[in-house]
Amino acid sequence: ASWCLTSTTMHLTQVVADSLSWTQLLMQTVEPMGYVQGLSATDHDSGISGQDMAASGGLDREIVSQVVLNVSARDQGVQPKISFAKLVVNILDVNDEKPQFSKPDGYHVSIAENTPPGTELLVLTAVDGDLGDNGTVTFILQESEIGGNSGGFPIVSWGAFRLDPVSGRLSTISQLDREEQEHYSLHVLATDLGNPALSSVVLVNVSLLDVNDNSPLFYPIQIGELVTSATATDSDSGDNADLNYSITGTNNHGTFSISPNTASIFLSKKLDFETQSLYKLNITAKDKGRPPQSSTMSVVIYVRDYNDNPPMFPAGDIFKSIVENIPIGTSVISVEAYDPDADINGQLAYTIIQQMPRGNHFHIDEVKGTIYTSAEIDREFANLFELTVKAMDQAVPIESRRFALKNVTVLITDQNDNVPTFVSPNALAVEPSVIIGTVLTTIVAADPDEGANGEVEYEIINGVTDIFILDRYSGELRVSSALVLSQLMYSFIISATDLGPERRKSTTEMTVILQGLDGPIFTHPRYITILKEGEPIGTNVISIEAASPRGPEILVEYFIVSVRGEDKKFGRLFTIGRHTGVIQTAAVLDREQGARLYLVDVYAIEKSAASPRTQKAEVKIFAFFIIFLSCPCLLSPYTF
Repeated sequence: ASWCLTSTTMHLTQVVADSLSWTQLLMQTVEPMGYVQGLSATDHDSGISGQDMAASGGLDREIVSQVVLNVSARDQGVQPKISFAKLVVNILDVNDEKPQFSKPDGYHVSIAENTPPGTELLVLTAVDGDLGDNGTVTFILQESEIGGNSGGFPIVSWGAFRLDPVSGRLSTISQLDREEQEHYSLHVLATDLGNPALSSVVLVNVSLLDVNDNSPLFYPIQIGELVTSATATDSDSGDNADLNYSITGTNNHGTFSISPNTASIFLSKKLDFETQSLYKLNITAKDKGRPPQSSTMSVVIYVRDYNDNPPMFPAGDIFKSIVENIPIGTSVISVEAYDPDADINGQLAYTIIQQMPRGNHFHIDEVKGTIYTSAEIDREFANLFELTVKAMDQAVPIESRRFALKNVTVLITDQNDNVPTFVSPNALAVEPSVIIGTVLTTIVAADPDEGANGEVEYEIINGVTDIFILDRYSGELRVSSALVLSQLMYSFIISATDLGPERRKSTTEMTVILQGLDGPIFTHPRYITILKEGEPIGTNVISIEAASPRGPEILVEYFIVSVRGEDKKFGRLFTIGRHTGVIQTAAVLDREQGARLYLVDVYAIEKSAASPRTQKAEVKIFAFFIIFLSCPCLLSPYTF
């Protein structure tokens, strides 16, 4: 092995005039009989000094981690002078030790087959004599192929087990079944974090102990098996009492045969209860006398049903359309399967085993197979549901039950149950000299309904129609005449109406601010704050403030004119108090669907000025996961 000096220290025990003193020592690799360090001493006298040191053998840090040498230096003068020093050699670790399991020959664990998922089987331990990353051990459960053999155990996939890479805790993922697999053989790798890494492998054998979890099963009689015997007696002797048996009259169709000598009746063909459930055999016993005498008796064989048929649904897909918002408990559709078996073998119970998208929007009558709604149906949540219905017979024992699956698709048709919602900002700032015909902004209202129910028309419903024009269909807002400076700002109401049969409408106030100079002065030109995602609507985000340079009595109003982030524009995520300057959330923020940083432009205007006096400030809002917000001070504003 090769080793390194991590540090060397020299402690001079004697220092005199013109005596020797040591120079620095360098850290380097040490090989057996290899160069360790060039030791040199200085002597103000003239002459030769200096000497090399070599390792006489391999160094092993795991045996000796530090070597202390007493070194002397002597000059070659007539009256030699000598100086002593202590050389401490700390051996730097090299990754030469493999992790060693506590049981390198392997582990064996026995558990009951009904052990619940998540049960700890054992904790594997391995030690590595190296230091740092070289001695840090992690565990890996290696995948093996089914069908091999190791140590008398079948090698299986590791999918039924989980191994914690740090603690070495081996546990079950699912409930195991001894009747499916009795033994498992797992290969566990212990590896260090060195570069390159060293590792070792150990075998963990897991045996399942039987639990009485299966009921006895009756199996159908097989061809060639004895069914019954129909013997007769004859009081005569000799040939007169020697009997021969035969089936003489029957609805047998060759299903049963009889031994002519013993009268044993055997099954000759496969039975099918659904085809024939009763057989009547006429058994004739005839002696060998002259003339022969005979007698006939009837043997009735009842065939008991065996659960050999699975339920069957009608062929073809099942579709059903329902309108959203129907009352909870409304019948949707009935599904029915058929099972030709008799009694409980053919009695079916229905369940819904899966719904996509997930939820509990439907339930099914276990006996009738009728599907009902069990939660509010909202097309805007899902316009289609895929249900998987299971029909299972009620055979006993449970292990013998058979089932069939059927997919049911439920289509949700739209109802005009949503009003348009404005998502574009409700304020904007423009130059007073804007050219007539210029598009100032585009009004956008979203309606999640379908078709005409979700199509929106826009209209200015009070005033300013001589100043602004709003395109009914596109929502483009244009200037139609010159803006008046003394107006300072224009406020008007815009409506958004869908085109559904029962038209639904919402309104919003729109403010157009005329930009000006020498406006209010913000306490900070830019604001920064941090907001955790998921906060409810109405949460205070930050408070900003501006004041008129003409005195505190001048009224200042605030407007948000844009919200953007990560090259996208966002609508009404935030609101601001027109007179307070307090910014609040208007929607629940989701950093995955929105942005990590929102830039909010806020305008402050002097309400009573003769001409526009405005000022803009930028607010930066960082959205963070709640895990990062353990300190209340994060909600305080930061400025620069």
